[in-house]
Amino acid sequence: MNPPPTKHDGHPGLPLKVLHAGFSTFVVQLCGHNMEDGTEPFPRSFIEEYLTTRAEHEVLLIHNDNSRVARMSTHQLQSTCFITNGWQEFAIANGITDEEECKINVAGVNDAGQIMMEFRKITI
Repeated sequence: MNPPPTKHDGHPGLPLKVLHAGFSTFVVQLCGHNMEDGTEPFPRSFIEEYLTTRAEHEVLLIHNDNSRVARMSTHQLQSTCFITNGWQEFAIANGITDEEECKINVAGVNDAGQIMMEFRKITI
């Protein structure tokens, strides 16, 4: 297991804000944890640099107690992130129960600097 990213302030997690959840895709905003309120997004250039090998980046979403937790554990990106209620809409749209896991592939970064992700369910 690789250590968490040390770029910027070395915070162990990168907050995710779910902006849109739909069938098989959703969009998240990677928020700047080095900002005082933690809500200002990183610039698109930083995100693109951070996700240099997009095909290798997968996000494992798990249900942990009463919180939705996303663990990003690939290549340079390795952190535990909390996501907003948008995940519940995404889970319902894709028929995911509390006990199931799924993988999300990072599909790219759009012009607004938001990360486009693609869903695929794993059989456990």
